[in-house]
Amino acid sequence: MAPAKAFTEELPRTARREIPSAFIVCDDDRAMPEPIVKRAITERMTTVVRHLPGSHSPFLSRPAELAELIDEVTAALPLARQLGRPGRPSLR
Repeated sequence: MAPAKAFTEELPRTARREIPSAFIVCDDDRAMPEPIVKRAITERMTTVVRHLPGSHSPFLSRPAELAELIDEVTAALPLARQLGRPGRPSLR
């Protein structure tokens, strides 16, 4: 099985290094093998990493927990702190 293009293609711009990013790892995900996840986190210079129990589609199996974790993650990103806003930062 070949890895998804999103994990093998280079991004043409450097935004991934300039904009803080987050990665939510689904601990029981069988669609994305652990080495691919670790490489994606490292190569994309991820700022915040959080774990969620469950498989590849937490928006179906754990929507409330996922929503809470997204709020936590966005509040932890430097952009949210820089704007002085907890929760979802405005990018405008």
